[in-house]
Amino acid sequence: MAEVNRVAVLKLLGGLPTKPPWPSGRCIFRVPSTIRRHNEYVYDPQLVSIGPYHHGHERLQHMEKFKRWYLRCLLDRTPNPECNLSRLFEVIKSNAQYCLDCYSEMEEDTIIDIDKFIVMVILDGCFVIELFRKQAGVLPRHPDDPIFTTSYMRKILLSDLMLLENQLPWFVLEVLFDLTSSHQERGNTSIAALALDYFGFNTIRRGSIDPCTIPAVKHLLDLQRNNITYATKSPERAGWNPIPCVTKLLQLGVRLEAGESSEMMDVRFDKGVMRIPPIVILDNAESLIRNLIAYEQCDGTCKDKITSYAVLLNNLIQSGTDLDYLRVSTMTLT
Repeated sequence: MAEVNRVAVLKLLGGLPTKPPWPSGRCIFRVPSTIRRHNEYVYDPQLVSIGPYHHGHERLQHMEKFKRWYLRCLLDRTPNPECNLSRLFEVIKSNAQYCLDCYSEMEEDTIIDIDKFIVMVILDGCFVIELFRKQAGVLPRHPDDPIFTTSYMRKILLSDLMLLENQLPWFVLEVLFDLTSSHQERGNTSIAALALDYFGFNTIRRGSIDPCTIPAVKHLLDLQRNNITYATKSPERAGWNPIPCVTKLLQLGVRLEAGESSEMMDVRFDKGVMRIPPIVILDNAESLIRNLIAYEQCDGTCKDKITSYAVLLNNLIQSGTDLDYLRVSTMTLT
């Protein structure tokens, strides 16, 4: 019996990992089921897969043709003498483990062949960069490119590229941009500037971040979060005290007015007046906000800035009357 126990103990000991299950560099997460259950639709791409989590899904295969077309156009353009497919492959492969470590749930059988992972990263990354270049006018748009001639594709892409599960490490976008841009382009712009231009006036409020002084970025969703929250001061103390809804605040004599600050979360209360900066709510606002909240809940290095703002609005809006008052007094809805 003792020998059996010894064998069992040794077998268990041999199966115990020596490293944490998640790498320290993880920043791209699968949305937990406890968050996803509230509205699964807003976390899944509808048109294009970026990164490994949704790669290969049948309903997203149509866009793979566009990725290959964009890469072919890029290679034929040869903006940089050092830009060729072999060079792109070499650089990404030398950093493949770093890229893999950015994903929180990359099981051993998720990627069968590391070369396939690298090909996916190159296709996805170059597609995103070329998309940004075309939007900014750096490159001409083909007259038969439906991405720019059909409004529904532009609209869906704006949402798909902001999904937490649909991200590439920022390092990949920076490296591919540097390798595929001319000296003149690198001197005139950056991947951060192109990305901010592409998303333009986002579905909540335009941020004020300067792409030249941008803090460390992990991926496109993180860039959008930085753009919205960069100037927002973190609270001095933790905790949250619920506040009454708009209707009750009005009954208590509190006035609500549109704030003059350009910062979305610069909500102020002074001498009985709550000032809330106006925001714009477009069709994909829910998707963006929910993915930002999911990101903050998954990444331990993120403060709950977007989450706190959402909780504030959730407290203020308890009825259609509350929403109507805010719409008239503080917000712009389209």
